[in-house]
Amino acid sequence: MILELRDLVKHFPVRQGLGLSRQKSWIKAVDGVSFSIAKGATFGLVGESGCGKTTVAKLVLLLEKPTSGDILFEDKSLMTLSRREVKDYRRQAQAVFQDPYSSLDPRMKVGGILSEPIKAHHLLSRKETKQRIAELLDIVKLPQGSHQFYPHEFSGGQRQRIAVARALALNAKFMVLDEPVSALDVSIRSQILNLLADIQDRFGLTYLVIAHDLALVEHVSTEVGVMYLGDIVEKGPATQVFQKAMHPYTQALLAAIPRPDPEYPKAKAIISGEVPSPLDPPPGCKFRPRCPEAMDICREVRPELTEMEEGYEVACHKFTDRLERLL
Repeated sequence: MILELRDLVKHFPVRQGLGLSRQKSWIKAVDGVSFSIAKGATFGLVGESGCGKTTVAKLVLLLEKPTSGDILFEDKSLMTLSRREVKDYRRQAQAVFQDPYSSLDPRMKVGGILSEPIKAHHLLSRKETKQRIAELLDIVKLPQGSHQFYPHEFSGGQRQRIAVARALALNAKFMVLDEPVSALDVSIRSQILNLLADIQDRFGLTYLVIAHDLALVEHVSTEVGVMYLGDIVEKGPATQVFQKAMHPYTQALLAAIPRPDPEYPKAKAIISGEVPSPLDPPPGCKFRPRCPEAMDICREVRPELTEMEEGYEVACHKFTDRLERLL
């Protein structure tokens, strides 16, 4: 495995109340997340807004420090790295962010944007850097003269290509793609996704895709993890998750996917209500207040991820009880 998360936790402190009565509370953004990604694979992390997906991405990129747990990259813990080793890890792990309009410095020309990471890591000479910029523009299918222009002179799709080129500048092994096409026109999204797939095949990259668009994740992922309020509730091969979803929350997300086929059977909405606050999550199963299949045990005991088949796990008491009866 190239990346492994082990019981990763991130709680953010907040103050509630006024004056002397203010009390310290914790936002439980990530509350014990574990998964691994094989080299060359694409892991899709999905869920509603606020479920903790982007916090996981920040932890993996070392933009946030975990409260507890561990992250391993190529079997080495990121929590024990020296400053020099952290710099080397950041060279190998890059990111493409959601909004190409804000992720690129508007004051820098494209050539400067692409050369900045190379200069920061002191990798190439000035002549080699120019050659590398030309190579990167060719990889992302932009005209060679593009290095002379500013980001505002490009379309949204072209800007995202520039962001991809910047992520490739240091020969990264691993990429975090945080909603990589959600800010783009529908007509452009497939082009960027095809570009990312071609780059992955060409360079053997590993992707962590963060998205709330299940149709996108189904298209690009080899494995999927479904998050709800800081927890992974279902995890397994993408084809199995999308065709045989077991957790009620995953089933509800799939039911919300628009289907252009009028003959496709209409799925019923099976959940209602709002996501509970991460400041005060419900005891037991966090999904219980919205779950149509909640049982008494769900009020008291938090379900753990249980392997139902090889490589396929679900955190739901309904299936845990069934598995125990079979054993």
